[in-house]
Amino acid sequence: MKETFRQEIQRLLLGSHAPASRDYLALDQLPAAEAEGVLAVWNQAPVARRRKVVQALVELAEESVELDFGAFFRLILNDPDAQVRQWAIEGLWEDEDTRLIPRLIDLLQNDPAEAVRAAAAISLSRFVFLGEMEYVRPRLVASLHEALLAVIRNPAETVEVRRRALEALAFADRAETPALIEAAYHDENEDMRLSAVFAMGRTCDPAWTETVINELASPSPAMRFEAARACGEIEAEEALPALIRHLEDQDRQVREMVIWALGEIGGKAARRALQGCLKDPDPGIREAAAEALAELEFKESASLVPRLDLGLPER
Repeated sequence: MKETFRQEIQRLLLGSHAPASRDYLALDQLPAAEAEGVLAVWNQAPVARRRKVVQALVELAEESVELDFGAFFRLILNDPDAQVRQWAIEGLWEDEDTRLIPRLIDLLQNDPAEAVRAAAAISLSRFVFLGEMEYVRPRLVASLHEALLAVIRNPAETVEVRRRALEALAFADRAETPALIEAAYHDENEDMRLSAVFAMGRTCDPAWTETVINELASPSPAMRFEAARACGEIEAEEALPALIRHLEDQDRQVREMVIWALGEIGGKAARRALQGCLKDPDPGIREAAAEALAELEFKESASLVPRLDLGLPER
């Protein structure tokens, strides 16, 4: 006899044996009509099982773009366990439904767990970006910005949450943004300074070019990593000599980010440097260089395509 959907869910969440990979597929594209029944079974499952299932679902969704557990992740955003709530938020990283914004704002402002509030801030960053692209209603964009600003300016909030809110707001073209980033850059907390450099890159504002180039010489590998990323996002051609020198950086992750940045900036010098990396003894470095070269070539080929004149007025 074929197993019913409810039996599948019970085996996944309440079974005595560890779930098999195929068992998780029962939650792919969860129908709205089944949500209430699934939640009832979910609430009976012990916290260890709930954590195991949601973590596995996040990993599966990252591995396969064909799987969609979004409806289920939304269902468990109110789970009593903070770890489950955090992973549920992370599982929604590709969800661009603006109806999710108020729920994430509520978690950012009111969740008792720091990790959940930080995850909500990170998740909201894509909606800030979409707002800049005018894919989000202005009123909703305004409430989103206000929520992030309130968190950044709240001295009672933790550094982790405030820095993630700053990173999210960096996408927004607001008058306050440069001053907030500048203040974070001079903060006594190292993590806040890292987020400031990360935010500089997200603004894509050439005004930060000198600062991020200077940070490439930082003794901190984490800061050099963020500085290299920011150089790539700003597409700072002035950074090319310093970036190329850091292809010999002692930290492998810094080298990989430098390679990515060279692919974003482009140009003859970047191309030669990346071609040299194709001979690196480290297969990971060779792979990163190949990907960066592909990105560089794609950008260069796209720039050669003539603009199609439809006789439309300029915006």
